[in-house]
Amino acid sequence: MDENLCTRCKGRNLCGRPFCSIVSKVKQFSKVIGDTGTNFTGTSPPGCFVGRTSYPKVNLNILTPSYEDEYSWTRDSPGFWYKAKFDIPGILQRRSGMVAVRSKIDVKSPRSRFLEIAQEIAQAKNQVNAEFWLKKKPRFSISFDSRLPPIGSPAEVKKAKLSGNVAIAHPVDKTVSDTDLKAISAIEYLYKKNIDENSITKIMSLGLLGLEKNRKLVPTRWTITAVDDTISKKLIEKVKDYSVQDNCLVFHNTYLGNHFEILIIPKEWQFEVIETKFPKSVWNPNGASPVLYSDYENYYGRKTYASNVTGAYYSARLAALEYLSKKRRQASVLIIREVYPQYDTPLGVWVIREAARGAFQNRPEIFNTLEGALTSMKSRLKLPFERYKKQSKLLSCIKTQTSLKQFI
Repeated sequence: MDENLCTRCKGRNLCGRPFCSIVSKVKQFSKVIGDTGTNFTGTSPPGCFVGRTSYPKVNLNILTPSYEDEYSWTRDSPGFWYKAKFDIPGILQRRSGMVAVRSKIDVKSPRSRFLEIAQEIAQAKNQVNAEFWLKKKPRFSISFDSRLPPIGSPAEVKKAKLSGNVAIAHPVDKTVSDTDLKAISAIEYLYKKNIDENSITKIMSLGLLGLEKNRKLVPTRWTITAVDDTISKKLIEKVKDYSVQDNCLVFHNTYLGNHFEILIIPKEWQFEVIETKFPKSVWNPNGASPVLYSDYENYYGRKTYASNVTGAYYSARLAALEYLSKKRRQASVLIIREVYPQYDTPLGVWVIREAARGAFQNRPEIFNTLEGALTSMKSRLKLPFERYKKQSKLLSCIKTQTSLKQFI
């Protein structure tokens, strides 16, 4: 297995379990890669991603199964994974059965035929067949990242060639062709035209958006957060113009061992995420007790990166703002995420984004008082709620505001 098997453990059994659950889930897919030769025709998307190791000289990867597959798109479609309620083995099956065909690229002078092919694939609205010649047969491995879906077996490319023409959606073609359009405006336009954030991330990461002089490859890990953040900030501008929500709402949802309680409070815009990583979950494999992380922003926003919750903060915020924008309401939002031992494999921040979106699709519980809403949330949370009250800047701020009103 690859040394990047687990972002925390790296396959060294630090969790103390008698076997590695990640290894057991992916070994069954190793034969597909083992039978792959140095020349094959695969189907893409799934797409492309840009690494960050040794930046500015990074690995540019085209992800593809080692055979033609009309359902290849299901290998890189987080929204579909959530709607289909894929479990962890199902997601790993789709990700580990691919080859990450790669080439080292200098972001300062990236010109190459491989880059051009990757850029065409990133823009494609339908699947594209491509033929690859590799320097060596791929060796089965899978690596994980806190923000990206799992990445399959890497293999250095010798030559690559597209088969047929690439169809590109009009909004994508328009923004890529417009070299006078700033990247922020391009992202906002694509999102408005219903191009999902997964596709926008690929296009931006491949250096296809923004002013011509500023275009360059950007590590996909960074781009995911940049896209979530950019779209969110635009939605915040809209939400602040709406009237405040009338009452307290509570949404909840559980997916892949991640439980969400989301509280909508009838106050001006504020936002907070509190995450609890329980022992034996992927982010707390050998801990003796739950660990809490949180990040918060007031009405005027953040000036620094959400370094505690990191990329998950921006993915959760996007889901919350999409809901408020759709309902044309302003509110304060508290999201509590509990990560249980069942979440034993890191899959990326899409889990947070899609599970939070799924929560907002459920019918909310409606409360006339904050106390009633909190009581409901307590009944489903495993950690004593006092820990959350003590941790929460948002609840503390609202309590202070309520106390001040008594003297006005």
